[in-house]
Amino acid sequence: MTRKQSIIYLISSIVAVAGIAFYGYKDYIGICSYKDWSCAYNLSLVFAPIFIALLIAISVLIVKIITQPSIFNAWKKFAAIYIPIAALLIMMFPKSCGFMCFDREMAAVWLSAIYVIVSLIIIIKKSIKLRKEKTASIQKKP
Repeated sequence: MTRKQSIIYLISSIVAVAGIAFYGYKDYIGICSYKDWSCAYNLSLVFAPIFIALLIAISVLIVKIITQPSIFNAWKKFAAIYIPIAALLIMMFPKSCGFMCFDREMAAVWLSAIYVIVSLIIIIKKSIKLRKEKTASIQKKP
């Protein structure tokens, strides 16, 4: 995927997320009548996973656009391993367990924070390594 294609996909994903966000105003735009909870529930079953998938796609596209291909590939290897493991870990926690308990929501928050921190570390370390290699190759040339 070229940089131009990535930008086009990013823009279309942002537009789709904005469109799905309007589903929150479903009674105003005529999708569901006011206080029709079954309609709202059915819409949330459809739109919530799409919304989350688009948010993930947006984050991946931003990383792809901003970074060099070698940096993106290093991050992609980490993400391909981390995301399935994190999803399994989140599923292992109870849905809710009361006060002062580590439930799915808390696990998702912490695992997401770890993911962002480790992603940034990988991107920064790889960028520094590539800069050092570039300056070393420039200095070696007579």
